Parts: sequence; structure tokens; C-alpha cells
Amino acid sequence: MKKQILSGLIFSFFLATTISACQKPFIQGTCYYNNTQDTRRHFLDLFSIFAVSLKKIFQYGTCDSSFWFEHAKPPIRSEKPIITWIGHSSFLIQIGNINILTDPVFGSIPLYARKSPAGLTREQLPPIDYVIISHNHRDHTDMPSLHRLQIDHDPIFLVPEHVTIPGINKQKIIEKTWGESITKNDITFTFLPAYHWSGSGARDIRKSLWGSWMMTYSNYNIYFAGDSAYGKHFQDIATLFPAINIALLPIAPGEPHEHTKYTHMNAPEAVQAFLDLKAHIFIPMHWGTFRLGPDSFEYPITMLKNAWELNIDKLDQKKLAILKFGGHWSLPD
Repeated sequence: MKKQILSGLIFSFFLATTISACQKPFIQGTCYYNNTQDTRRHFLDLFSIFAVSLKKIFQYGTCDSSFWFEHAKPPIRSEKPIITWIGHSSFLIQIGNINILTDPVFGSIPLYARKSPAGLTREQLPPIDYVIISHNHRDHTDMPSLHRLQIDHDPIFLVPEHVTIPGINKQKIIEKTWGESITKNDITFTFLPAYHWSGSGARDIRKSLWGSWMMTYSNYNIYFAGDSAYGKHFQDIATLFPAINIALLPIAPGEPHEHTKYTHMNAPEAVQAFLDLKAHIFIPMHWGTFRLGPDSFEYPITMLKNAWELNIDKLDQKKLAILKFGGHWSLPD
């Protein structure tokens, strides 16, 4: 009993230290910014990326489902970590006999048709306990998917500060700002910085926060980066969490880099972020599902493999786990 109390006190101290040490967003009026140097240029960059994408709209290529799709068969529950990629930034994370969904999107979204099948359909999901949201862009906060999840599973939704989900029971929504944590069912969810922006439409740009999530269970850390440009925050997160087991990191869109670099990492930057985090396993995401830039279907993965090889001397005992849609990673027995 004394040992359990001591462990609890140590962990409580760690959480308090995390909250005090974590970078805070810069708030001006009712708008959020990454820091005092941040600007509103991201919305203009979005139009630049979209314009370049239109020029190559017929060059994207198709998903070879015979190679890139795997029939997922997740267990109902799992004590050890199992991570199944649904597509884009959507994962089923199973750990501690708890089931978690990240940024769930199961179909197409406004303006963007889905280019590859979902690795898991809503009907194939095990019981879902928690849904974590990184920010309110449409490819991460999909209202039809969230509403269906509430009807079918009634989970708790963990969201950034001021993210709203109309039609969802407010008692089931928990908002967090950077550095805040909550422990549920022995899993601690900590909301952390990301360099990005928010807005589901023209009227709510930057009106809600964005970020990343760390999930901790029995000293096992899984980091979900959401959307982010490359930045110093990855080093800061490694300081707060010196033993990150798995990092789920975005690798696209990466072109045109002069515009995407303010809001998204390309594959080489994602490898550097992985090194900054000092994590052990890199699972790439945010590629191959929607046409969000001029990149061809497999271009981000090709760039990722090249960047990994260029840094191979720094990646001793690290692992790159490229999942297929419906593919999974699990802790070896």
C-alpha cells in the first residue's frame, strides 16, 4: 500500500511539473496562436497548396488496395498495446483493456473525396471508450463519424480548448489546453503543443486550440502528433516525457514546401521530429487518404524511406513501422 501511495505521489508531482513546464499558446482577443511570432498567413498558405494541387489533380494515382489494404481483425480488448491504422490520422489504439480512437474519419469529407478505403469500418470497431481530437479541421473532426460513434459507443471525447461538437452530449466532452492531463481507467491523457492552426470554416479560424496527445499507461507512452509543422516543441516534449515508446507522426502534405512548412511537416522533417522526441517506434500517418496537396499517392512514403536511410546512423535500435490501411503494430510477445 505504501508503495502504491508513493508511486501515486511521484506521478502527481510529474503531472504538476508537466503543466508548469509546458509551453502555453499565445492568445490575443479570442484567437489562438502558436506563439507571439505566429501570424494568420496559414489560411493564405492553404489556398496556395490547393491551387498547386489543382494543377496536378489527375496525377495523384490510385491506391493499390491489393497491396496497401489489410483486413483488420482487432480484438475486443487488449492489455498490451495494439495500434491499427484506419487511414489519415485515424487510429484504433488498444492498451490497458481500453479502446481509443484518434481523429476518427471513416468516409469522405467536404471538398475531399477519400482516395483509399478505411482500414476499419464503423461496424468493425470494438467498443470505443475514448475519442481524442487534435484540432477541428474537417479531416480531423468529422461530424458524421463523431455522431455515429456517440450513438454506437457513447465514448468520452477529449478535445482541445473551445473545440465544439454540436449534437454531442456536453457531459461527454472534456476540453484541455497545452500541458493539462486527465487520468481515466489508469490511462493518463496529456494535451501537448503542436505548430498548426484551427478552423472548420471561414468564421471560426483560430477560435479553438490545436495540439497533440500523449497517452500513458503503466509507464508506456504513445504520442499522437495530430497536425504540426516542425518545431522546437518536439524537443520540449522529449524533456517532459523522456521515454516515448511510439510516435504517430504526420508526413504530408510536403509540397510546395515553402507553404506547407508553416503548418505541416514533410517526411524528412518528420524523421527529425522523431529523433527530437527520442522515441523508439515511428508510425507514419496523414498520407495516402485524402488529396491535400500535389504529392502523388506514394510520394510521402518514398521520401520517408529515403530520409530514414539518410539518418540510419542516428536510428540504431529504432524502428520504422509503415502500416497498410487496416494494418496494425503490436508489442511482440
